[in-house]
Amino acid sequence: MNFGRFAEIMLRVAAPVAALLFMSLGTLPGRAEPKWPLPEGMKSTEVNGYDMAYQESGAGAPLVLVHGALSDYRIWAAVARNIPSGFES
Repeated sequence: MNFGRFAEIMLRVAAPVAALLFMSLGTLPGRAEPKWPLPEGMKSTEVNGYDMAYQESGAGAPLVLVHGALSDYRIWAAVARNIPSGFES
């Protein structure tokens, strides 16, 4: 399976789940000041008492990319570069 096909499948499968997660962010408290230094361009919000960092890019329909416990936001760099226009990630 080539990377383009993998990215297409990830977008098709993950988009509905990610949209639900993104919509639930509206019920969370406002942005919080993180308790640790964040890389440039990262923001933070408090989720269930935990400061969660996130990054926004693009414009359009929301698309949330969530990494696993043993990685960080950089795992999505290659996918993020190939997200079609019309999505905010």
